[in-house]
Amino acid sequence: MEQHGIWTESFKILAFMVDSRREVGMSAIADLFQEIANNHAFNRSLDFYNMRERGLYWVLSRMRLRLYRRAQWQETLKFQTWVTTMSPFPHRHLEVVDAQNEVVAQAYTIWLSLDATTHQPRRLQGDHVPLSDKKTRLEPPGRIAPLETGVVRSERKVMYSDLDMLGHVNNVKYLQWMLDDIGQTPEAPHYNEIEINYLNQVFHNQTVLLRSHVDDTGTLFQLERATDGEPLCRAKLLL
Repeated sequence: MEQHGIWTESFKILAFMVDSRREVGMSAIADLFQEIANNHAFNRSLDFYNMRERGLYWVLSRMRLRLYRRAQWQETLKFQTWVTTMSPFPHRHLEVVDAQNEVVAQAYTIWLSLDATTHQPRRLQGDHVPLSDKKTRLEPPGRIAPLETGVVRSERKVMYSDLDMLGHVNNVKYLQWMLDDIGQTPEAPHYNEIEINYLNQVFHNQTVLLRSHVDDTGTLFQLERATDGEPLCRAKLLL
């Protein structure tokens, strides 16, 4: 349901969304945020199929995601999403609150519409979504500088299960790979914030190198295509 430009849905947390502590982590929240964003886009005829008719498709360019607490299995949460600007690139905000109306998580995302033939940015013409002036606690995601230091800690070969409906690796997979690379365990402190820049696409059977460096601000990542060293994304993970 949309009201004053804000789309609202409720979701019950199911077993496949939680970890061994029966808690919802960043990657599951990111998946749910994308689902609600797609539903809002569908309501405004800007979903996958409508964009394809225009010769366009959406890609996530930048994201800042913050968990304020970890939701539990079987909780019912209210998700909201809204757009604050459409030009030059859409800025979409997302928020999830619990039954007590306490904020569980927020995200600030920036999207690009790409030409389906050239795969280059092409702006939508006209205003397709009513804008909202609602704010969150988050600053917009900024540019993350290239990682000049750091070591290649692991590599991933892109499997079929990593792909989304556009045939490339889904953006949440990058987050999952980084969390696995860090060696997240049930006992270890969990990362609760990520800032990420998506730079290039990667496809089935290609190999991705995960380069990282730890400093006093968190863990920095740069994911690269193994064949040519082309950066795929850069990210900063914070506890």
